[in-house]
Amino acid sequence: MKLETFKSFALVLLIGVSLLLTFGLWSYQKEYSPLDKNPAVGGIDIGGSAVKTNSLISPQSVIFHATNQHLGYKDPKENQRFFEEMQSWILTDFSIYNAKQKLSDYDIELIFPEELPIELANRLFSFTDSESMEKLPTYGLFSVCI
Repeated sequence: MKLETFKSFALVLLIGVSLLLTFGLWSYQKEYSPLDKNPAVGGIDIGGSAVKTNSLISPQSVIFHATNQHLGYKDPKENQRFFEEMQSWILTDFSIYNAKQKLSDYDIELIFPEELPIELANRLFSFTDSESMEKLPTYGLFSVCI
């Protein structure tokens, strides 16, 4: 009889410890540093030469929308050449739209292999003034449609 009482007490104790450990596991939150303190890298040193961010990121495809036509380049080198030329453009009257909205009859869509952090937008493109940059959200991902 004493052995049965001891086993029941041990079982209740183990269940209590299990519940405490489960609660601790579920409610644990690690302290992460905010993303704003770690800006995207502007350049990387590879083999003694500096590589800028805008040369590492290139679109997978460039699509031109003209009314009901959708046109693009067959050669990936043409995509890269157009994107490099586009980086020299200065964007004016910049605004943010929902991806489902139709902007106009003539659009240029850049499709990247992955969504990019919004912090990279000012490294990839030139804006006319600081007001355009203030329109960008401080978080999130973006894709480009001009």
